[in-house]
Amino acid sequence: MTGHFNLSSISIRLSAADDPLPMDLLLSADPYEDAIAKYIGNSEILLAEMDGAIVGVCALMAIADGTAEIKNVAVREDMQGNGIGKRLLLHAIDHARQRGFRTLEIGTGNAGLMQLGLYQRLGFEMVSIDRDFFARNYPGPIFEDGIACKHMVRLSMPL
Repeated sequence: MTGHFNLSSISIRLSAADDPLPMDLLLSADPYEDAIAKYIGNSEILLAEMDGAIVGVCALMAIADGTAEIKNVAVREDMQGNGIGKRLLLHAIDHARQRGFRTLEIGTGNAGLMQLGLYQRLGFEMVSIDRDFFARNYPGPIFEDGIACKHMVRLSMPL
């Protein structure tokens, strides 16, 4: 499925109760199963599919009255850079709005430069930095593009 394809061939839907979790994808964005287990049971899962195969995932969770958070968003590595992540995020934004949330939040590591750019292009604004978040919440170091992922950058958008 690598190479060029029509983005309209990607469909996005809410996960059904009997859908298996795409753990490989979830782990590509959040590398520890214990961390995923803390939010996945309380999240709505959006799946991006192409030709019957799951190529992307997004977990959306209510965190406070009127506020939801995108806890995980991932696209299969060989499909990245084709707009699937953007489509998933736009779908999640619309879904949160339809569900009546007034604010949507997302967090990413300080090393997630591509993600930070995408989130801001979609309308999220940086609101805080949770210093040493990853050292406090993960058992080992995380690196992305050779940069130590130490701090959580929090972004928010009004819906």
